[in-house]
Amino acid sequence: MRKHLPLLCILLLALAWRLLLWAQPLHLPANDEQEYIQVARDLLAGRGWVYYETWRWLRAPLYPLFLAASLWLSGGDLHLAALPNIGLSLGVVVVVYALTRALTERPCPPLLAASIAALLQTYATFASLYMSETLFSLLFGLGLLATHHWQRQRNPMLALLAGVLFGLACLTRSAGLVVLPLVAGWMVGVVGMALTPLAPLARSLREQARGGIPQPCTPLACGRSPRERGWG
Repeated sequence: MRKHLPLLCILLLALAWRLLLWAQPLHLPANDEQEYIQVARDLLAGRGWVYYETWRWLRAPLYPLFLAASLWLSGGDLHLAALPNIGLSLGVVVVVYALTRALTERPCPPLLAASIAALLQTYATFASLYMSETLFSLLFGLGLLATHHWQRQRNPMLALLAGVLFGLACLTRSAGLVVLPLVAGWMVGVVGMALTPLAPLARSLREQARGGIPQPCTPLACGRSPRERGWG
């Protein structure tokens, strides 16, 4: 418990800062917020996605569903419906801490990164807004974290989890689609590097299947023809 005490203090500071901003008088929703709120209320009233039948564009569906659930939990109170988003914002601070720990074993940088995420005005403000950025940041950050653990453990379930999290992030904000090819290419590259040491063994097995004499296959030997290696 003592080991995690600094992070706990940072989270309490982040919570106090976000609640202080949330306790201000309810702001007039901006254009995007008005759209999200109306769609969430339509969903809560059982009218489905009727808003987009006459609107000029579509939005990713996950955040309106999340906001509708928040409104349901708050009994329709728009101010209270922001509290679950504040919880997500605290999760973003934890993810920033975990991602930084993945880059270094030193204890100070992760705590510094978490402190910046806790006090950053942008993160704290968006926690009280009816916008999709906080949910997207949490899901995308968790996807990166799952990808990191997959790289270390090579567990297929972690790769699947990363894919699910990135997919959910893209269902929150379509901007995530821009990064997905880069992540997929990196994962393919990691798999290719992991399989490279197996290439000499694969060549040796192919030669044996063709009737050659099985011999130890080193990278130097496998780079020469069977005649040069004395196989025939």
